[in-house]
Amino acid sequence: MKNLGERSFFRQSFSFYFMCFFLVLAVFNPVFKKYDYGAEFPLVLILGLSLPFLVVNYLKSERAFLEKFFLSIFTGFVIISFITSSTKNIGLSEVLAFISAVTVYLAFAHTRVDFVQRFLRFLAIICTFSVIAGYFIYLTQPEVRMFGPFFNILKHNNVWPNAFALFLLMTWPSFLIVHKKWDIRVAAILGIILSGLLLTYSRGALIAFTGQVFLIFVYFIKRISFKNIGLIIFTAILAVGLFLGANQIRAMQYQTLDVEKKLTFQNGENLTSKQERIDFWEGAIELIKEKPLLGYGPFSFRYAYNSHQPLLLESSDHPHDLFLKIGAENGLIALFGFLGFLITLFFTVVKRFKKLSKENRVLVYLMGISVVGSISHNMIDYNFNFIANLLILFILMALIRSVCVIKRHAEKLSSPALSKNFDSPVRLVHCESKFFCRLVSDNFSACLRLISHYLLFIFSILIAILALYEGALWTLSYVSNGDYLKYSLYPRNFYLSSAEESIKTGDFSKAMENIDRQISLNKLDPQAFYLRGVVYCKKESKYYNLEFCKTNLGTAIKLNPLNDLAYYMGYLKTIDDNNITPQDKKILIKIFEILPKYFIMAQQNTHFTAYTGNVEIASEITDLLKNYMKKDDWNSIDQERTKMLKDAQNLRGNKQF
Repeated sequence: MKNLGERSFFRQSFSFYFMCFFLVLAVFNPVFKKYDYGAEFPLVLILGLSLPFLVVNYLKSERAFLEKFFLSIFTGFVIISFITSSTKNIGLSEVLAFISAVTVYLAFAHTRVDFVQRFLRFLAIICTFSVIAGYFIYLTQPEVRMFGPFFNILKHNNVWPNAFALFLLMTWPSFLIVHKKWDIRVAAILGIILSGLLLTYSRGALIAFTGQVFLIFVYFIKRISFKNIGLIIFTAILAVGLFLGANQIRAMQYQTLDVEKKLTFQNGENLTSKQERIDFWEGAIELIKEKPLLGYGPFSFRYAYNSHQPLLLESSDHPHDLFLKIGAENGLIALFGFLGFLITLFFTVVKRFKKLSKENRVLVYLMGISVVGSISHNMIDYNFNFIANLLILFILMALIRSVCVIKRHAEKLSSPALSKNFDSPVRLVHCESKFFCRLVSDNFSACLRLISHYLLFIFSILIAILALYEGALWTLSYVSNGDYLKYSLYPRNFYLSSAEESIKTGDFSKAMENIDRQISLNKLDPQAFYLRGVVYCKKESKYYNLEFCKTNLGTAIKLNPLNDLAYYMGYLKTIDDNNITPQDKKILIKIFEILPKYFIMAQQNTHFTAYTGNVEIASEITDLLKNYMKKDDWNSIDQERTKMLKDAQNLRGNKQF
């Protein structure tokens, strides 16, 4: 028995240390961030490879049929939505991330985990260090919001303050758990953490944080002493003081945001923040109506929404809502499974809450605060597309469920024992019969639990095999030859890149082959149709056909009319001034409408657009429109063009990453 206990301790220690190592790597590495667009794919693969080792550590678990049932529905239809996806080239990373997180939950949730306190202490530590790193970057870089370690050092515009805010929302309550006595030291650390949250300037996070504080106040109101009130005031004053002090220091060298304007949407964000979210939500609802059962596929929102977006540059990777994202991309059945899981978990915890010890009730409640805060924040700004945030969510839910596990011990009874307690043969037969039925029932339940566990283990092995396969292709593509990606389920834009290279070298046959392959994987990709149009437009190409050229360029514009000006420039070059077709007129009217708005948005660097190639393309389009405009009108737009180029150059010159 001692050896068994030692093995169990070793197994749980392995799980704990692996999770800690993985989260440190996911949070603090400066390159691999955001799995949905591919940068964090290597970390997703590492997590997938680890799943069999995590699952095998937990052979004993209580029955949780409904949770497993709903999670099976959710996971199954996420996979099916990928198989039927309209954007199959980009969805695998998201599928692997979600099913890996679900598998981690199932590995930990239904058995007693002995590292709950240690894991929460670890969260408190990385939360503290992330804010310290955030201060260093905030005071030395021109970005106006704190984003902590949530950035990609290789790309200027890849900073994510809202994702950092979500990370803080999930981790700050751990301080209240691991430090049972709230003293001046804990209050000071919390003040530092909360100042970091303030410096993210995330309105959604502050709303969620306010809700978290209210729920904590309601639960602990009877335990609040005058000493605690003083510490709370000290924490608040310190947080605000650090917030103001950091901005004073930063203002010596860099721009700072006006808090009042930020909170009241007077800083130009009424359009780009408030209204856009409403448009994203409405667009997601429209997408759900179009494909209610299976959705458009994992990570398809950016492509599927483009033709629905009402405003220039109003594009996004997601609809800024967790549930609408699942509905639009994976379908209503997957959404039903996910909601069913959350509801089942909630009622299971509520039902068992009063039976827990006082210490465990506090533990469960505060971890629940982290989960509720994170989910509420993701109803207005989705940031589970970072593996650290997604994994912490599912680990916290697993630990909550683990604390609520009820140990069930099989009763060992015998007929002689029964005969001593029952003098009536009839009652004895009834009791033995009842015991036999219960024994069969218990054995059957145990058998089902064992089968479900081994199914989970087999499933984790399949995920690991897939991760190993994709990891090998990913590695070979970087160290040897990019052509290995043609064997991958996650080629992303490999075929587009190959087509562009072939067009440059004049190999139009190979270019068309790659373009056709890309379109077969992603029917909503406007860039593929644009490149096909480029090939048809090349007079030196055997595919030259002006009608097909304009048709494909028109399709690219139709799929993505308000985000990429290159499609308009390509089409404008095909227009014959002596034979302007009705479609040509529509394109001209559209670009006349878009261009002045784009100049303004580029000058304001809305959505970091000043850093994109659209700036130079807008300048070229201005020259192409000269023949279709009055001289005074063109001179006016030329002045705006010059100002845009100057402002964009100044912004690009200030970047230090």
